[in-house]
Amino acid sequence: MKPQRARSIVTRRARIALSVLALYLSASGLVTFSLFIIEESIQTAMFGTWQASDAGDWWTVKFAADRISDANRLLRLINIAGGWIQPLSFLAYRSYGRATEAYLAALEAKLLAKAPELFVGRIVTVSFTALEARPVPSGYAHTNHRLTVLSPVRHPTGVPRRLTGLVSVQGSQVVITETELDRSAAADPLDLDPATRSPSLPPETLSPMPDTSPSRLDFSLP
Repeated sequence: MKPQRARSIVTRRARIALSVLALYLSASGLVTFSLFIIEESIQTAMFGTWQASDAGDWWTVKFAADRISDANRLLRLINIAGGWIQPLSFLAYRSYGRATEAYLAALEAKLLAKAPELFVGRIVTVSFTALEARPVPSGYAHTNHRLTVLSPVRHPTGVPRRLTGLVSVQGSQVVITETELDRSAAADPLDLDPATRSPSLPPETLSPMPDTSPSRLDFSLP
């Protein structure tokens, strides 16, 4: 009786262990397979951006970039919520999500250079190096080829800065009206005058400039 009872206990415990293992594999598979399908959707849209970019169809590139951003946001949400159930998968998809953000940043920088009208009304963060700064009624206009940044303060030329602002297009110029200021780094804090902060760029500042891409320009997603 005792050997049979021992076998029965071992069998019962083995069944419990196998049931727990099966439950774990099912749960982890549900999470990791969902992440895999989202990864595939990101890659499919990414391949589409290459074709559309070659064809110069920037509207389609922007459409694909938005789909990539949506899918990557969902991927990161699922990974944070349940990816920990499979630690190696969690680390892998966290790295993949960050790499996708880097791709989107580079893609949107190219889009701003090629089709700035697609970003009208959107607040973006750029790394900007002013080649020229001149006073205008709204403060100062800082230019780098086709890109003009309007700011109530004067930023030094030749020095890269991270700036956040609202995008508009006026004539041949892409205009970013700065919305967040690092006033401690301003060349002259006394230049701040709330009465002159207008988002418009005077017509006399819209002289034709070479149609070249802005240098040292990149994006950080909101």
